[in-house]
Amino acid sequence: MLDPQQRRLLTDIVRAPQGYEFDQAIACTYSLDLMALASIPLLAQGHESDALTASSEGASRGGPLAGKECLRRAMSRYSVFCQSGALHVPEQPRPLFLWLERSVVEVQVPAGNGPGVFHPKLWLLRFVNEVDAVRYRLIVLSRNLTFDRSWDVVATLEGDFTGRKNRISASVPISEFVTALGSEIPSIRPLAPEHRDRIRLFAEEVARVQFLADGECESWVFWPIGIKGHRYAVKDLFASEASPFASWFRKSKAESSLKCNGFGSKRVPL
Repeated sequence: MLDPQQRRLLTDIVRAPQGYEFDQAIACTYSLDLMALASIPLLAQGHESDALTASSEGASRGGPLAGKECLRRAMSRYSVFCQSGALHVPEQPRPLFLWLERSVVEVQVPAGNGPGVFHPKLWLLRFVNEVDAVRYRLIVLSRNLTFDRSWDVVATLEGDFTGRKNRISASVPISEFVTALGSEIPSIRPLAPEHRDRIRLFAEEVARVQFLADGECESWVFWPIGIKGHRYAVKDLFASEASPFASWFRKSKAESSLKCNGFGSKRVPL
């Protein structure tokens, strides 16, 4: 059961760990609100959001220059992938949004047996320290990067880049997912060189990161769905013995059956 009192802000989750600085990021979302995107690097660096609310006229006169410079520099280090056509552009234009344009990559999942939709909510953040040690943070969210007021469920893992020659098998699926961005999951416009370089770097390093869980997580499995080597029939997502959810499925089914029988109801399979 989730504890409603245990809350964290996304801007807190993306802040660099002690002794490290933010370096680069790859983020994936279905729908994307530009104002929400712009607020992340600002608030994560401790700048107030008034840099985003200033009028175009006020912005041309100066405004909160520190916040604007923070946004300009930070967004050059982001690759944000979203579903084509799911980009929410605010009604009132902001000069600051010009700096977001090169950071956003609209993609369209190729249709296989039906229309494809890009729907992951995953962030990969790369941090470095003064001796060039690299740490990654993986964030999986339950909602898109918008101002939707619904509650979000967030899972985070963190680990250091080991630099080892061989890849870490548990982390390979995430590397394969990153590799698919912009290629197997094509962008609707030519992918800029900085995005290609970031994809290549992240895919190479993430496969050699030993992710560690906090005390609230016992184990995990990276299970990207819909890319080469990770395409599954719907019936296999939970019921198959190959599914990481198989034990949960059996336990849930058994508990559901006991509850139904306890109330004298007909036993209904899940």
